[in-house]
This record gives sequence, C-alpha cells and structure tokens, in this order.
Amino acid sequence: MKKQIFGVAVMMGLCLAGAPAVQAAPANPGAFKAAQELFEAINGEELFQQGAKAAIDKQVQGNPQYAKYRPRIEKAIATKLPWKKLQRDLARIYARELTAADMGSITEFYKTPAGLKLAQKTLDKSVSWDKVKADPASLASSFTPEEMAQIAAFVQTPAGTKLVAKGPELSQNTERYFDKSIKKIVEAEAQQVIAEMMSGRR
Repeated sequence: MKKQIFGVAVMMGLCLAGAPAVQAAPANPGAFKAAQELFEAINGEELFQQGAKAAIDKQVQGNPQYAKYRPRIEKAIATKLPWKKLQRDLARIYARELTAADMGSITEFYKTPAGLKLAQKTLDKSVSWDKVKADPASLASSFTPEEMAQIAAFVQTPAGTKLVAKGPELSQNTERYFDKSIKKIVEAEAQQVIAEMMSGRR
C-alpha cells in the first residue's frame, strides 16, 4: 500500500512540477467589463469546455492511471473553475494589455463570421498569433478569400494592429493561467485520492 501511495504521489508530482505562476493585476473597470463582453461574443464558455476536455485528455494520455478518476476530475473542474470565474480572470489578463475602446472594436469584429472564426482558431491554437503576426498571408489556407479581406481590413485599424501585436503575449498568458488552474485542481484531487488510499477506502 505504501509503495502504491508513493507511486501515485511521485506520478502527480512529476506531472504538476513547474507550473508557472500568473499574477492577476488590478484592471481598469471599463476595460475589464469590455473584456468580459469580448469573451461572451466569441462563445468563450463553449471554448472553455473544449479546452478543459483537451487538458484532461492530455493528463490521461500522459498518465493512464488518471483514467479511472476522470469523472471526479471533470466534476472538480466544473465546481472549482466555473466559467464565470474563468471569464473574470481572463478578462483581467486582457484588460492589462488592451483598453476598453480597443476591446469594443475587437468585439465588433469578433461578431462577424470572419472575426469569430479567427478568434476561435487562435484560442484553440489551430492558428497561432505568432503566425498571424509574422505572416498574415499564411492564413489563406484556413480562411476564404472573403474572410481574408475582412481580416485584412480589420488588422489595418488601430485596434486590429494592437491585437496582432499583443496576440502572442495574450495567448501565452491565457494558456499559462489555464494550465495552472487545471493542474491545481488535478493536484487537489490527487491528494484526496492518496488520503482515501491511506484510510483504506481504496
């Protein structure tokens, strides 16, 4: 039993080591509200659910022992990291880099078919902001000519230019925050499993 518990502890420790810290600095109230509206415009809750599933898949793939605990991990994420909390925290990240006016313009663009498609592709990492910034023409394989024209027009606006410049940093900060949050929940569940094993309930 002790060896089994130690093995679980080591497994969890290796998986969770080195999670970077993310500071949630105070944000301008106007920018914060605009950022929340931006996430609503791009169906952020649905994207979060997809991201959470992908994060759990990654954990289970790397550690098959997690498979039997997947239902409780999913339940813990739903309880400890509800969309409203995640939305607030991500809004703070965006509000540190973009003004309320910036996000108002970005939100209007994201409400268009081309904008929504770009937002979702950058958030799910199928298109990286680094790629958009370095070679916008390379998006042609992922977007129609009409969509490319809309994107080209937007990125020439002040808000569009700023979003392209800030996009890589925003993506990195968002991903770090998300990974840290998911790993923290998995770690708490691991500790609970170990406690149950030690008490003889497993």
